[in-house]
Amino acid sequence: MYPEKWLDTTADVLIYKYHIITVGPFLASKRFLPSLKKSNFGKIVNITSEWASIAANDCGTYISYRVPKSALNALGTSVAMELRAAKENIAVLCVDPATSRPNSDGVMETSI
Repeated sequence: MYPEKWLDTTADVLIYKYHIITVGPFLASKRFLPSLKKSNFGKIVNITSEWASIAANDCGTYISYRVPKSALNALGTSVAMELRAAKENIAVLCVDPATSRPNSDGVMETSI
C-alpha cells in the first residue's frame, strides 16, 4: 500500500483515497436511503479496519489509508446519531473483516 511514509504522501494521494474510502460510502448511503427507509430494519455497513483506530495507531505509517478510514468511522457515527434522532429504524455498522468471522450458525462474531 503506497505510500507508506508521511513524507512520501502527497495531497493528491490523500484526497484520491479520501474520495474512494470516505466519500464513496457517504454518497452510496445517501443514494440508498429511500430504500432503507422502506425496509423493516435497514442497515448501512461500512468496511473499516483496525488501522482506522486512532488509539491503536502505534506506528503512524500509511496515513493515506488510516486518515480516510478514520473519517469513515466518524461518518458512520454521525450518520447513526442523525438516523436515531430522526427515529429511523436503520442501523449503521462499521465492520472490520479481519476481526469478524461467522460462527457455525452464520452469526458474525468478533475476535476483539
